[in-house]
Amino acid sequence: MMRALLATILWSVGVGCAPQRMMPAPSIVVLGYVEPLADVAEDRRQTTGTVFIASNRALAEQPDGTNRPFSNARSHLLHLASSEVTVGRGLGWDELVEATSATRRSERPVIEVQSTEVFGVLPTPSRSAEQTGEAFLARGLSDAEPVGRWLASLNAALDAGAGSDILVYVHGFNTNFLVNTGMAAEMWHYAGREGAVVSFAWPSRYRLLGYGADKANADYAVRHLRLLLEFLAERSNAERIHILAHSAGCPIVVDAMRELRLIDSALRRDEVLAKYRIGRVVLAAPDMDLMRFFNAKLDGFDDLAEWVSIYASSEDDALLVSGWLFGEERLGDSVGHLTEWERQEIAGFVNAEIVDVTKPEDLLGDFLGHSYYHRDPWVSSDVLLMLKYGLSAAERGLVHNGETGFWEFPDDYLDRLGGILGPEPPTAE
Repeated sequence: MMRALLATILWSVGVGCAPQRMMPAPSIVVLGYVEPLADVAEDRRQTTGTVFIASNRALAEQPDGTNRPFSNARSHLLHLASSEVTVGRGLGWDELVEATSATRRSERPVIEVQSTEVFGVLPTPSRSAEQTGEAFLARGLSDAEPVGRWLASLNAALDAGAGSDILVYVHGFNTNFLVNTGMAAEMWHYAGREGAVVSFAWPSRYRLLGYGADKANADYAVRHLRLLLEFLAERSNAERIHILAHSAGCPIVVDAMRELRLIDSALRRDEVLAKYRIGRVVLAAPDMDLMRFFNAKLDGFDDLAEWVSIYASSEDDALLVSGWLFGEERLGDSVGHLTEWERQEIAGFVNAEIVDVTKPEDLLGDFLGHSYYHRDPWVSSDVLLMLKYGLSAAERGLVHNGETGFWEFPDDYLDRLGGILGPEPPTAE
């Protein structure tokens, strides 16, 4: 426990003013099994890109330049914005392509948020409108209106011929706006710069002793994410909406989807799938009470998604501390701690899976063992294959442990990838 507490303190202190560098290249990129930038549309072959923002952070009274208009405080409003982000400061396109597969930190591209424009506030529907299932359809949003301009810009990105899916990124505890925006940009980058990425920026306090406040703010953000998902489903041109959530951001996603399922409890699974168009959902290191997750599962939150992948580790020190604080098991730290009933429930999953990342974390992980979805090259490879290509765990080279119900990384994982992917990369679904 002392090691876990020390690790969490070091995590909270952060890295100071060091520039944000791109995540270590996923193994599938380093080995050449997937070349994420090979088929990038011509107009996106540049180091800059757009991250769309939906945030219930309060606007800063004195903005810190043009790239950080938000504070760390709550707002009752959901602000819509967009950020221009440089992925590869000082690099040309060919240099960026080469650096995308770099393994040493000093060679990895620098990510910078250059500017952020706040368009306006998403109209909040009344309760009666929400119950009708027409929360946003009745509102005519012209391109001249702030929210209409944001929507038009998002749809233009989707209609540009470079993919038509949205990736919604939901960050975790103890992070700031610039880092989260940069993280969304790099995930979009490694996914081939297709479609559009939306960062749901909830108000993390980004301070050493802010865990309790962050968890409360995450609970508060559930309704805002629910409204965003409704809005994107009703008004965007997205073919599908994928979601990547980390840590304290995971219960925001699960509870928002659960609320939508309960609102539309009269609809069949195929009907809610068609209505919300949610494709694949990744819950990485979920800082979420295990029974809270099973309650949401029993209420059918996953009916809204084509597939849900949950990543957990038995050596996640951040979640060890969280479980100690709350006195209950965390979903992301549940490896080896499930009851017989919980194992039976997992065995009955139809469109969900739990992946044990303990082995790659033992080989490649960092001190804390909590941010593996982008820091561990094996795990980031698996996340990318799931999110971008829609491959099942078996198709991704994982093996099923019949005793625990979890999918695991075998010792010969990289060799399996070579046999599965072969000389031709998979085709995105």
